[in-house]
Amino acid sequence: MSTHEFFSEHFGELVGRGAQAAVYAREDIAVKVYNPGYGKEHVFYEAAMMGFVEAAGLATPRPIEVLSVAGQMCLKMSRVTGQSFNTVFAGDLGRARELTDDLVRLQMEIHGKQITLPISLKYRLRDRLRFNLNLDPARRQALLALCDLMPDGDALCHGDFHGANILVDNGAYGVIDWIEVAKGDALVDASHSYMTIGITSREWAELYLERYCAASDAEREDILRWLPVQAGSLYGLIPDKFSPLLLKIMDGQW
Repeated sequence: MSTHEFFSEHFGELVGRGAQAAVYAREDIAVKVYNPGYGKEHVFYEAAMMGFVEAAGLATPRPIEVLSVAGQMCLKMSRVTGQSFNTVFAGDLGRARELTDDLVRLQMEIHGKQITLPISLKYRLRDRLRFNLNLDPARRQALLALCDLMPDGDALCHGDFHGANILVDNGAYGVIDWIEVAKGDALVDASHSYMTIGITSREWAELYLERYCAASDAEREDILRWLPVQAGSLYGLIPDKFSPLLLKIMDGQW
């Protein structure tokens, strides 16, 4: 029996797969099965953060328990159903502005929550730059210097907020994948969203930035200035096809 067949038998059909985990679901329960060797401390962190977020009244899966099954860490949670926001957006481009406004409102609702969290977004990004051996030393030092100028902030930041991590069910939105959640500056979090959206659609990214600035009274330059840090934190850690673009972003040529 293959690994996939084993977990499917135990937890239900495969409903999602990412770089770090696969998600299986049966009825109203979903189980996130992490890759072999994935650190248990990260799994417990995600479960704890989901609990804090749930308590804050945000629409998110409810954590139930952390398991070790066949040598792999698993997180059991309530199931959030629906289509990916990206799928909904691509299928209804005539409502692009309206849907993007919904996206921005949801992100700003998250930013408006005050939750005591143990991890700072700024220092998480700094550590990722410091230990990213894919960066040449000069580039790393320049990015670390920029990161040091970043405000600390105390907003609740999802850390990976984009359409693939939002599910839509009859007009209701649910946010998933809270492993990157941290406290920090909302505009730094928005810069990650802009870059992640822009990697696949620069036009949509510009619409997102326009609508975010309109809703928050932020200046676009105060969001864009952090793009090199975001790009450097991901360089070499996501598929190689994105590396040339990340280099351009780090060099301010995007």
